[in-house]
Amino acid sequence: MKKRFLMPEAYWDTALLERWLEEKAVQGWRPVSFSRYGSGKFEPAEPRKLRYRLEPLRTETYDAQCEREETYREMGWEPAGVLGDYRVYACADPQAPELFTDPSALCLTWERQLRLFRRHRLISMVLIVVWTILQFRSLWESGQPVDVFLKGMWAVWLLAVVCALEWLCGNLRALRGVQRMRRQLEAGMAPDTEDLDASLRRRRRQNLVSWGICGLVAALAVSVFGSQQEMPLSDAPEPLPYVSMEAVAPEAAALPLDSSVYRERRSLLTDHREVSQFRWDFKASLWAGFDRVRFTFLAEALYRERLANFLDTWSVVEVREVADSRFDQAVVIDTDKNRCFIGRMGRAVLMERVRTDRDLMDHLDNFAAVLAEFQ
Repeated sequence: MKKRFLMPEAYWDTALLERWLEEKAVQGWRPVSFSRYGSGKFEPAEPRKLRYRLEPLRTETYDAQCEREETYREMGWEPAGVLGDYRVYACADPQAPELFTDPSALCLTWERQLRLFRRHRLISMVLIVVWTILQFRSLWESGQPVDVFLKGMWAVWLLAVVCALEWLCGNLRALRGVQRMRRQLEAGMAPDTEDLDASLRRRRRQNLVSWGICGLVAALAVSVFGSQQEMPLSDAPEPLPYVSMEAVAPEAAALPLDSSVYRERRSLLTDHREVSQFRWDFKASLWAGFDRVRFTFLAEALYRERLANFLDTWSVVEVREVADSRFDQAVVIDTDKNRCFIGRMGRAVLMERVRTDRDLMDHLDNFAAVLAEFQ
């Protein structure tokens, strides 16, 4: 039965990969194929001691490759597959000569590979930095970064940050390893290697972190979509975290409405409830959004964002700060068509916009009661 094994994390360290393959041979495993995702497929074989050597892929004709490999066979080395950018050769004879005995020839063979490897790593680092910047730029350009963050995008950005840091650290380690290998080859020294167990532990840790974050994002997406509800306001669960139209605008509530909808969305950082009522001719309308946020500093940020977005969107006539100790932060805003209350008490944030001629300052008791009840 074939089985997959994780490769060492140090992909550039061919001596380490060779030792890994040799250990698998002693354990009774023969390589079948290799994945670029850091694993190799092996099949059971007779346990024996083999020597493995990796050689960079060359730009050569098929005939030239066949001729070279025939020479390798005469030396006792058989092709054993391709591992990424390397061609793998195996040898069962401990007395067989090495593929390269001349340090200058070995350096020449590796020169192009090391140059490409370094270039690709530098390009990868630049792309990672640009990609990360674009991710956070889209956050701020949304106009509602706090709201979007609370809805669940925090996990996506966490994934972006962790992946970027992991990739950058991996690329930096690879660049250092490539530079060290190049210096050793130029000095005519055989490349040294690092600890195999430590490299495998790093590979397992990287996989664990990557899969853990992917699982977190998937679980969050399922929980967010699964918690979304929309229903007629008449079917919404009581009590509701808003002040009803009957209380703040009884003249509008007396009119027949075209729509009365309740929406609910829960995520790890906030429970969001929303009520929307209106007539298509806009003679009567109410919109209320309530959030119970997990952390107070995020509730403060959400309050400031809701206030700033409203001031940017509507033609404001007057903004009145609420001097009431029951609220941590609160304002009443008058526009030419609507009245709006935005308030925060602890971790609860309520925004309510209603089309009415009545002064919302007269309903501070109602707003305070809602915020206190839904802490």
